[in-house]
Amino acid sequence: MAVLKLLVPNDLAELERVSRELEEFGREHDLSAADVLALNLAVDEVLTNIILYAFPRREDHEVELAVRIEENTLTVEFADSGRPFDPSSVPAPELDAALEDRPVGGLGLHIVRRLFDDMSYEREDDRNVLTLRRRLTPGEPAAATSPREEALIGEADIGGTIVFDVAGRLDAHAAVSLEERLRGRLEAGARYFVFDCSELDSLSSAGLRVLLIAAKESAAAGGGVALAAPRRGISETIEIAGLSGLLPSYPSRAEALVAVAAG
Repeated sequence: MAVLKLLVPNDLAELERVSRELEEFGREHDLSAADVLALNLAVDEVLTNIILYAFPRREDHEVELAVRIEENTLTVEFADSGRPFDPSSVPAPELDAALEDRPVGGLGLHIVRRLFDDMSYEREDDRNVLTLRRRLTPGEPAAATSPREEALIGEADIGGTIVFDVAGRLDAHAAVSLEERLRGRLEAGARYFVFDCSELDSLSSAGLRVLLIAAKESAAAGGGVALAAPRRGISETIEIAGLSGLLPSYPSRAEALVAVAAG
């Protein structure tokens, strides 16, 4: 059995470090790229929820994270001393609603349920204990990546269309910065947006929330949104979230710019 144990302070800035540890663990034990992607996304979502909502007084706490590989099963366990919360009781979001009716949040636990085969919760000794299990999938091992300390966000106005270049991990920590930039442009009257995803490594539900805000606000103003060159893992995350029809993707930045301009 292979085991990874981490203590994670309740700080969103810790998410990037945890992601690096998980990727290294996956490579050491020859996990497939699909399994490493699922592991990273699920851990990101659960930790984000715990960090943001489990400790309402914002005191310093640590979350215990344990990842195990045994008998072709990947098991992930989270333990925290925050207020009681059973994620398995949260209802599934409505994914078929029209753009104007789609809420901009609530996708994180849905993504976790889609990526893992089983989710169980217990309250033990005044602690929340959440366990996820996934049967390992065959496939190409995860490739080594060049770690980025933080997401890189570029911004440009190209003929009236605002282009955001997003590289690295668009987790909850990085999504705050992207949302601030987006809202600044919306308040200034922009209504056409392209998100260049060619260097985007992973996309959390917090990042999806920002993209959905852009789609809703731009549509209400008579504009539009397009994604440029998303990698396979990014496209899969968007599909899992039920947003493929609301966030159109194009193979290149040039094609996305043309599509947005043409409405």
